[in-house]
Amino acid sequence: MNSWHDPHLQSQVNLLTSFLARQDDGALSPGSKDIIVILGSGVLACVEVGAKAFHAGVAPLILTSGGIGHSTNFLWEACGIEDMSEADIFADLLTERHAVPSHLIVRETNSTNCAENAEATKVSLTQTGIYRPGEGLRLLLIQDPILQRRSHSSFERVFQDDPSVTLSSYAPFVPVLDSNGLRPKAWGWDRFVSLLLGEVPRFESYGPLGKGSISWVIVPEEVRQAHEALVEQLSVLNTRSA
Repeated sequence: MNSWHDPHLQSQVNLLTSFLARQDDGALSPGSKDIIVILGSGVLACVEVGAKAFHAGVAPLILTSGGIGHSTNFLWEACGIEDMSEADIFADLLTERHAVPSHLIVRETNSTNCAENAEATKVSLTQTGIYRPGEGLRLLLIQDPILQRRSHSSFERVFQDDPSVTLSSYAPFVPVLDSNGLRPKAWGWDRFVSLLLGEVPRFESYGPLGKGSISWVIVPEEVRQAHEALVEQLSVLNTRSA
């Protein structure tokens, strides 16, 4: 733990988080989207940012995506809830705490990981008539900041045959590590390290030459070097699927 207080290591961590926590320019412009997609995770800030975007007029609808997966127990712990899907918990929070009308929320409760989030969201949007191939659809994706870039790539793969679909991402925040520790404290320390160091390898193993569940992700050389340095110095690399 003490090694993480080294300024050089802090800069490496922050370089990684700033790359992973994708925030596209113009993503929160009023009227710019057709639906806000909040992807299941243990990060409650996703709900707050999604609700703010809705009330700001970014889009008239919200879809919450997520069944019971790798992050669900962290969400249950944070909310004091058990045996509910991530999508249902997020949807209930949107209506109960953020005054989003329930009839303007679509719930997708079957997916258990990032790739399934994208696939099941497409199915839900198709079944509800919100998505019709070739007719255009503008999606705003909101996800755990560490998973934001990979989630975006999952949706790129799922909609790769329909150029009328446009995707924007906006992570609810960009994590920062400094002399005061990790801010904000949205994860336990071990969870944060596991997610952070596992994500760059997933771009390759889940990409077109691996599992094929995401599109190509170009990792800048400085980001790759920061990741390699962190892995080497800490001897920690957890590639558990999120």
